[in-house]
Amino acid sequence: MSEQKWNDAKNEVAAFRSFLSANHLPADTPRAFLLTREEIERILNQRGTDGTSLDGIRIYLGMKTVNNVQVPSVVIVGAEKDAQGGYNDYITPTTLKAFRAGASNLKATSEIPGDDSSSGDDDGSSGTIGGEVVIGNPMPCPVSCGKKNELNP
Repeated sequence: MSEQKWNDAKNEVAAFRSFLSANHLPADTPRAFLLTREEIERILNQRGTDGTSLDGIRIYLGMKTVNNVQVPSVVIVGAEKDAQGGYNDYITPTTLKAFRAGASNLKATSEIPGDDSSSGDDDGSSGTIGGEVVIGNPMPCPVSCGKKNELNP
């Protein structure tokens, strides 16, 4: 990573933390998310038994309510490259049917303290269940923060 990109990253993270502070958001508001190698591989390798994997991962930024406070969230899905060189979310007709039916195994979950937004029989895992699409299970920081550094003071 170039020094300029590193400085930009530090400035953007600092700006987000300033936003959290200025808006008096709770200390346990997510400020980062961890996605493990195993989780990334499950997302990329979900296409099936033909030995091909997906070509990328798309990260959507979102918001959810935790303890009556809006906090950031992410939804992570696989993407496949098309003939024109673009990347499309790996969403199948079966997936769309399950989304419309509210299938709990398609919901990205993150264990945020005080988060009571989960529903149904979702066990917090992600994976291909019954041919459905894998959605990443990002682990939020705070909780999964790692050692202190310039981005994680």
